[in-house]
Amino acid sequence: MNGNAGGWLYGFSIAHVQRYLLAGVALRDVQGGSHLLEELCADRFTAAVRAVGLDDGHILSRAAAGARVWSADGDALRALYAAWPAVVDHYAPGAQVEQALVQVPPGGMISAQARLGGMLRASRSAPTRELPQAGPLVVRCRRTAQPAVRWSGVGGSRPEPLDRGALARQEAWRVLSEGGGRGRLDDRFLEGAEPGVRCARGRNVEEELCGDDAYVAVVHADGNGIGRVLASLSDDPGDAAERFRAFSAGLAAATRRAASRAV
Repeated sequence: MNGNAGGWLYGFSIAHVQRYLLAGVALRDVQGGSHLLEELCADRFTAAVRAVGLDDGHILSRAAAGARVWSADGDALRALYAAWPAVVDHYAPGAQVEQALVQVPPGGMISAQARLGGMLRASRSAPTRELPQAGPLVVRCRRTAQPAVRWSGVGGSRPEPLDRGALARQEAWRVLSEGGGRGRLDDRFLEGAEPGVRCARGRNVEEELCGDDAYVAVVHADGNGIGRVLASLSDDPGDAAERFRAFSAGLAAATRRAASRAV
């Protein structure tokens, strides 16, 4: 695969991740939503890429809330562009996907990456609509005010009306808590730990994100000067796509190690 030969570059990201994770006020919603996004951007996205006829080697980078794919096959990436929002809506209802597709001129991988990033940032401010609109007599989820699709409870909690997103997050929390296994986030933060060790789950499924003694910490780690490093890759001869993939893999590994040591 020669990224310097041109082709097409596709990218997506999940917009407003904090808003999605904190849509409900129960800790289980945060934990379940985190698990859904991890699964979505890993196994689900890999399956979607393979479904349009591409192999895993075309994935240049992948994070918990986005990915970028290069290919000379523009039709395959256009098919991915058309199908991926529906996949996101099916597995993680309520998650807002932003995506873009740009053509890569010969030798222009770095400039294409910059254009793609600008298009993704611009699409974040685009208005969104929930269709079809719910009528005035529709029962709504009390946590999100969205139309409810089912009365459901988990872990002995009293059933309540839940929308599609809340129901999916609740089911993901149930799988994590009752299945006894470690999720992807456990593996990221507990690298090298014993198999039975995992991140703590809320023992009380009704534990709320409100009150005088309730806090949620959002840790944001921003690599300093990463953009300049990416721009410098264009100065090297060879395959731009392969260099970008190798750099992304190395950055991801370093981030996981740092997070694991901190925890």
